[in-house]
Amino acid sequence: MISPDPARLRRALSPPQRNFLNWGKVGYREGTTDIPEPTTKFVRIENGQVLVECTVEPGGDKIVARLGLTGAGDGFGDYIPLEFGCRVVIEYIKGNPANAVITAALHDGRCSMPDDVSGVQTGAATAKGRGVSVAAPMWRFIKMGAGQLLAIETQANGDMLFHSAGSVEIKSGSSPAQAIHLNGATHLGVGPLTPPVGARVGPAGVTVPGVPAVAHIPIPKLPTVPVVPPKIAPFIGNDDSIIRAKDMVQSHILVDPVFWAWIAAAGTALASIGVLVPIPLSLHCEHSGAAGKGSKHTASD
Repeated sequence: MISPDPARLRRALSPPQRNFLNWGKVGYREGTTDIPEPTTKFVRIENGQVLVECTVEPGGDKIVARLGLTGAGDGFGDYIPLEFGCRVVIEYIKGNPANAVITAALHDGRCSMPDDVSGVQTGAATAKGRGVSVAAPMWRFIKMGAGQLLAIETQANGDMLFHSAGSVEIKSGSSPAQAIHLNGATHLGVGPLTPPVGARVGPAGVTVPGVPAVAHIPIPKLPTVPVVPPKIAPFIGNDDSIIRAKDMVQSHILVDPVFWAWIAAAGTALASIGVLVPIPLSLHCEHSGAAGKGSKHTASD
């Protein structure tokens, strides 16, 4: 015995002005199976609206329903794709199946809740069977199917704000073809010069435009004039001092004119007898270890 279809009974017994709801699944199916019928497009755009082929449960009626959206306007709105075979709620405006609207999409055993989103577990992975339950998450998410695009766009003078009181992570895939592209002027560590003002409803069906934010204007950082380091006078005298590893200029003619006059005279005298040797112009000291020049100084030296 075939059970009566509640939708048909309600249409027959209810006044035509009353709305009523029905279960349904996306797409036309062959009989009671999940085998899709060979239609060209089970979800299509027609006359500016989204139409969905649905199989009504439990009777199996095949109808076309409009997709209800949380936002819709002239050239803007939102859209979440529907998978074939997933369960939906269908509302009949004034009880007429020709005015069917999908008002909700539901998860079930076939189209189940995702196990995780962006690496955060939802809890669904441990609640797959009947009678098994876990606490539902208290956070919001959007997760697209494999290969599905997620696009967010604002139109002229429409700013986009993302504020978080916690951390923000932007991550792409790891292959060379998957990357993060920042296309436009980018300012890090600062907000806009002035924040945006949102549009609002005006009189006589008009919308009063908002005021876009004014972008941050960076101030060029000019290089500072380098300061000439003070000159350090070379060591003069015979007082005790710390021996440095190497002192490039320890003595020259301005420090010890008498000594360097003697060096010059000695050089002249050697040249007069045919002994040509290079005459130094300065002396420096360099401490070496006991093993000779270039060795390390140790405490036993």
